[in-house]
Amino acid sequence: MVLTSQFNSILEELSTERSVVVLALVHMCIQLGMNAGTYKDNSANHNWKDMVMIDLPTGQVSWHIHKNDWHLFEGLQKYDGRWDGHDKAEREYRIKQLTKK
Repeated sequence: MVLTSQFNSILEELSTERSVVVLALVHMCIQLGMNAGTYKDNSANHNWKDMVMIDLPTGQVSWHIHKNDWHLFEGLQKYDGRWDGHDKAEREYRIKQLTKK
């Protein structure tokens, strides 16, 4: 049980760290005039329904945010658009393409 507790604690810490990085990215993108904001995915697990969406020049990217971290995103504007169907691999590709421009 101790290992499970430690493992869950590490996962929670990593999730929050990821959320802080996504928060910084979405704020930078908004400052640069990109369409970005919060989005609700009602088909997702109840702990992961909330999302952040960004329209990069290379295409849309998004992240589900765990409910324990959602308070970090309170006050962020709503995303003006719909999910385009991309998956994690496509998100990674679009981000990598952005760095090549």
